[in-house]
Amino acid sequence: MDLEFGWQGTRDVGAWMAITDAIAWMDAFGEGAVMDHNRRLAEWAHGLMVGSGFFEPISPADGSMRGSMAACRLDARWRERFGSVEALQAAILAAGSVELPCMELHGDWLLRVSAAPHNRPWQYERLIETMRALDQAS
Repeated sequence: MDLEFGWQGTRDVGAWMAITDAIAWMDAFGEGAVMDHNRRLAEWAHGLMVGSGFFEPISPADGSMRGSMAACRLDARWRERFGSVEALQAAILAAGSVELPCMELHGDWLLRVSAAPHNRPWQYERLIETMRALDQAS
């Protein structure tokens, strides 16, 4: 076999190499504390998104249907302007260096943010600033 094809370049072993450090960190910080942090940050981000006026909630504000992620619906003007969720996602990335899943579900356009220990409030605030800039550019 040709050596150029002997290496499976798509396999990233980084996660395997870091697993012992990840377990030690989780043990030191505490799994419950990590989950609580993520839940509270997702709740705050959800409120920020809905409060911005750009997003409509699709889950209760009390967080009963949300873990460490929050998804919100966009109104139809974004569809009219961008034509596809892929175009909107690319515009958000280009305008604000914000990368997040944008998807269409049952005819609605949804944007989803996730919360993890490394995330900070300014990252979600940048999403709102980017949406504001895109909205003003139209």
